Amino acid sequence: MFQLLRGGLEWITSGGDKGKVMEARERILQSIIGLIILVASWSIYLVLLKFLGLTSGDGVNLNLPKLF
Repeated sequence: MFQLLRGGLEWITSGGDKGKVMEARERILQSIIGLIILVASWSIYLVLLKFLGLTSGDGVNLNLPKLF
């Protein structure tokens, strides 16, 4: 999220310089791709937890075996 804001600030302060605008655009694009990867990985994590039966609906509920 910080990189997205930084890219927007760089774009605003570029002063019309094409090189700086392209760098800012790349930073914004890469930060959006990173956020998409983050959301996708979190979704996969939640689906795997549900598939393996490790959730009780409101969070992770790991039942570890007891020795005594």
